[in-house]
Amino acid sequence: GLTWTDPVSAARSTVNTVSDTSKDGKERGTVTIGFLDKPWIASGPNPKDPSSDSIYLTYTDFETTYGIEYIGDVPVFTAPFAQSTIRLVRSDDGGVTWTPPIDISPTYLSGEVAGGEGEGAGLSRATEEVLRPEGQVSEGKIEQGETSYGKDNREIPAPYTMQGVANLLWPNATPLSPEEIDQAKAFLGEPANDPNLTEAQREQQAESGNLTASQEALQQEQDQQTEGVLEADRTVQGSQPAVMPDGTLVIAYLDSTNDGVQKGLATIQVVVSKDGGETLSNPVQAGTFRELPGKPRNAFFRDWGGNFPPLPVGPNNDIYIALAALPDDKPTDDGDIFLYRSMNGGATWESPERVNTDKTDHLQFFPSIDVSPKGTLHIMWGDMRDDPEEARYN
Repeated sequence: GLTWTDPVSAARSTVNTVSDTSKDGKERGTVTIGFLDKPWIASGPNPKDPSSDSIYLTYTDFETTYGIEYIGDVPVFTAPFAQSTIRLVRSDDGGVTWTPPIDISPTYLSGEVAGGEGEGAGLSRATEEVLRPEGQVSEGKIEQGETSYGKDNREIPAPYTMQGVANLLWPNATPLSPEEIDQAKAFLGEPANDPNLTEAQREQQAESGNLTASQEALQQEQDQQTEGVLEADRTVQGSQPAVMPDGTLVIAYLDSTNDGVQKGLATIQVVVSKDGGETLSNPVQAGTFRELPGKPRNAFFRDWGGNFPPLPVGPNNDIYIALAALPDDKPTDDGDIFLYRSMNGGATWESPERVNTDKTDHLQFFPSIDVSPKGTLHIMWGDMRDDPEEARYN
């Protein structure tokens, strides 16, 4: 570390424009600005040549798109929507050169895009070129898929639909019992199954998505108001890579799921590659947990980063993740530390273990974790249990 090479660009963001001139001669295209966030790095044996090392860098590629509208003759930007994708670059020559980016996750959307006829139609047409179809991660490439949406029949990528979400989550999901389904609905504010309903009423509920008559009417009204609008609030973030002793690459990242960012439930998705990222496993859920808010109630730091998954690997195909999450049993607790582990290279994951054993509802935050060459696990975190005012921490 006494001397260093000149900096090398491993990955770069871009600014892209799409021109769309309306009939009145005004520019109504889009401007898409890239931002590369949360880069983490790991190195280990090159799977094709174990005598040399490969370096892996993962990051979140945020692409924020603005449309152009007018106040009189003055052009202004519309409210933006953002796409987030976890990407990987690899170097096999000590960081001198890097591969093109490889998509590790599907691309998810946060924000809304207005469509239809009239003043907003220009944005609708321009975003067809911005919203490139994306799909499930499989064998190192993104499978293409599209679906029609809205009266103007514009094409929207499949992962932005409920079916796309299901395709990602269902392969690794554990079937829920009827009691667990009711608990989940209660948590999400949805009506549970009523045992007193007749069979006809149950069928009517099933057809309307378990909605009451008043809820269904409200849903129809909302659907009419948002006709031709693509709206979502989901992101992937905080990816971390690790390399096993045999050169297997493991990448974990946070998926906020389709119930919003910094609220509701989230998952940690894990992707494995045996050939340096050229082909990838389908994402496997390490676990589902209650997502942290942006800030805890008693402090001003951005606590959400505690959901990002520190990812060490052990000497025996074992993988560990430590993160902070909202506990189910203490509603006033803004965060406990949980350990997730897989003892078979990420194929399956055990139920999480709470690491902090205090009985208080005081905050625990920002865990870090590592494994020694002999397999000893070490975890550290910030802990406010000893301060009644929850201001200082050990």
